[in-house]
Amino acid sequence: MKLRARWTGTPPNVGDYLMSTQRPRFAYRICEVSRHDRIVRWDSEIKTEFQHYSIAAERKPLDTVPKDAHVHPWRWDKRARQKTR
Repeated sequence: MKLRARWTGTPPNVGDYLMSTQRPRFAYRICEVSRHDRIVRWDSEIKTEFQHYSIAAERKPLDTVPKDAHVHPWRWDKRARQKTR
């Protein structure tokens, strides 16, 4: 699966995992990381710079994540409400 991420700091490495910090159901093993663009933006809410990355990842069951794996916290953006007709 392809994920688009706003990332602060050093980007994740191939082989690392992404996992939600609240009620995780799956972990995502990173297969590829590429920079979406070269623009560095400012997030006024958390008061730091961020960049956009495209991350190719495989969804894995939680019990398959190695104990010594490097796991990055992951949070999904809220979805926009769809209008009903």
